[in-house]
Amino acid sequence: MKSNQTLKAKYETRDQVEKALKKLVVIGYNINQLWIISTDLYLEDHVVNCDNSDLQIQNREIKYESKIRAGTYTLVITGNDKELEKARQILKLHIPKE
Repeated sequence: MKSNQTLKAKYETRDQVEKALKKLVVIGYNINQLWIISTDLYLEDHVVNCDNSDLQIQNREIKYESKIRAGTYTLVITGNDKELEKARQILKLHIPKE
C-alpha cells in the first residue's frame, strides 16, 4: 500500500467545498490531510453608497465594497489507499482508479 497519495475534487462554490470538507472531518478524517485551494481569483466591487448631495460628478464620493471571489475550489485530500477510497465513497466521487 502506497502512502502520501492525493485525491482532488473540484467544486463551483465555497459552500460546496466546505460541506465536503466537513463530511470528511465528521467521519474522523485528519484535518491536516485536507486542503482547499481557490483558483481563478478575481475582485468583485459593489457600490454601497453614493453621495448625491452635489450635482458635480467630480465631487461625488462613491464607496465600494470589494470581495475576493474564486472561480473554482479544489479539495485536496491526502492519505493512503484505504483512506482515499473511504473519502471517495463519502463524497460520492466517481473518479477512475489509476
